[in-house]
Order: sequence, then structure tokens, then C-alpha cells
Amino acid sequence: DSSTDETPAILSALVAELNDPRIQLTLKAANEGQNKTTNNLMRRATGEYIVALPCDDLIWPEKLAKQVAYLDANPDCGIVFAQPRFVLHDGTPYKYPHDGIENIRNKLKSDWARIFQSGNVFFIPTCMYRRSLHEKLGYYSEALPILADLEWYVRVTADHGMHILEEPLATITIRKDNGNLSSMTADTMEKISDELNVIRDRHWPGDRTKTKTYFATPFYELKGYSPYIRAM
Repeated sequence: DSSTDETPAILSALVAELNDPRIQLTLKAANEGQNKTTNNLMRRATGEYIVALPCDDLIWPEKLAKQVAYLDANPDCGIVFAQPRFVLHDGTPYKYPHDGIENIRNKLKSDWARIFQSGNVFFIPTCMYRRSLHEKLGYYSEALPILADLEWYVRVTADHGMHILEEPLATITIRKDNGNLSSMTADTMEKISDELNVIRDRHWPGDRTKTKTYFATPFYELKGYSPYIRAM
């Protein structure tokens, strides 16, 4: 995507060294952003299945074989996930702070619809899906810089099955200084909230007057200031 560091030279040398016709390198003259670049790659793809691999993440050696085997054996499944593991930028193992993310389990389809309305719980390197779904459902939404993958999962699972291989098969890198696109900074959280509203309106339109609102506020020593509570 028109990197300004030594990435093009490093990749060109590596592709030449490997000399593998399955590996194709495309260098772009202008930066177009993550989702547009990803969509262009999906259109170029010719394989039966797709795995998206962001630059700092790793897939484990057995991931492709296990997920291909599952999709081959389950033609009604549109997308298959696995569990993630995490490392810091220096390779140090990292425990993800939110319960259930590292050991995410299979659930009913109705449960996933409810969970997806609250946000993303998956990391895209953990999944594999059929390339034909892009021909049927379109590509990643370029209007959603952060949650395009979540919106794609919603589209896929509306009419197709999903499954989680309940074992770790991908490693996600946590960059220093909140360098990840989805780092929980105040600015990013606001953008995620806005994009989540777009996804809800697109896929679960409803009466906004019935939307539940939750207030989170600190009460010290289990005491609430009554005028403040009444004002709420």
C-alpha cells in the first residue's frame, strides 16, 4: 500500500529468493488505505478460500489445513474462526484483558446476532471463509475504517453458518503506544461507537425510541449523591 519505509525492497528481495509462483507481489504507487487495498487483493485472489493476514500478525503452521478441512467437510459453513493468542511488539506473551476473547466458544446463531450488535469479538487472522462469498455479498465496507471486518461477519452469518475451532491458531501483535487500529483510546472508542451505530442501522433497523441506555458512574464507598441520581 505504498509504504514509505524499506518494505517494498524487503518484499521484492524475499519474493525473488523464494522463487515460488504461488506468491505474487503487488506494489502500489499511492496509499489507498486498509480496506480498499484489502478489497483489491480479494478481487485478485483465485483460491477457493481466503485468509486475511495483517502485517504484524501470525498464523500458526496448522491453521490453514485445519480450517480447510472443516470447510470442506461442512459445505453449509460460510466462515470458520479459531482462538487468538497475543504478544507485545517485542514478542512477550500478553494476556488479553477481556474475558472470553482468547478462549472464545461456539454459540447459537441468535446469540451471535446479539453479540455482534455490541461490538467485535474476533480478530481477522483467526478466520477463513469461502471466496465465493465476496461474489455473492460484496466486499469490505470502505466506509468503516475500523469495523469493516465485523460488518462482513454480520453479512456472512445472516445466511450462512459459522464455526469456531476451539483452539489457538493465530497470534495477534499488540503494538506499543496504542499503535493498533483498534487500540482502546478515547478517539478510537468514539469512532468505533459511530461505526457500530452505522452497522446497527444497516442490519438491525428498529425503533430508536426503544433503545436502552446505560449510565456508568463511580459511586464511592457504595454511596450515591442523591441530587445527582435524581438528575440522571
